[in-house]
Amino acid sequence: MTKDEIFAEILEAVSAVDGRVDISTLRLDETPFRAHGLTSLTQLQVCVDVSDRLGVPFSDNDVLLASTPLRLASLIERRLAEAA
Repeated sequence: MTKDEIFAEILEAVSAVDGRVDISTLRLDETPFRAHGLTSLTQLQVCVDVSDRLGVPFSDNDVLLASTPLRLASLIERRLAEAA
């Protein structure tokens, strides 16, 4: 799974968790989720949703450190590679 495909899953999860977020403004970059209006709780919910969709386990601490779309996509990419 490519980083772009992972990012698409992240966008779907953000939309599902908080429909108020304009996902068209999210980019696969280092802009913090909070700059887009996501709280740490919402970020955690997004990660749980993506984890469920892709079957990728990670800890709450990992999730909180993955505070940008790029960091989260990289974390998921690593976990998928470890599981393969």
